[in-house]
Amino acid sequence: MFHNLLAAVGLAILATTATTSAHPAESVAARDSDASGFGPYGFYACTAASWLGRCAHVRVDNHKCANLEPWLDRAMVSFGPDSGYECTAYTARDCRREATTLSVTMGWPGSDGLGELGGKARSVGCRIKYCDDDVE
Repeated sequence: MFHNLLAAVGLAILATTATTSAHPAESVAARDSDASGFGPYGFYACTAASWLGRCAHVRVDNHKCANLEPWLDRAMVSFGPDSGYECTAYTARDCRREATTLSVTMGWPGSDGLGELGGKARSVGCRIKYCDDDVE
């Protein structure tokens, strides 16, 4: 009886783990497949590494700045601009560059862990990337 209970608990844990681990792949796949239909492009962000936690697509017009929503302000860890877009995350509001401001600029697909900037970003500015840096 005790072994049957342990087996049932073990299966329940495996089922929960499988459901949780499938979520990031679905989120990133949804981001990539839907990117062309967003109108104003932007970036995909999550509150945990590896595209986990609470996630959302944030729309930002070309050459504009967006202050992060309260739930994402100083909580963004995964950060991925849409394809064809380049975004800079800032530790200051309104994309201000101050002496103490940290920033990171990246294009698609972004990063599933922002390192030193993770959990510190307060605003993001984006622009269309007209050509790849590798193309001359």
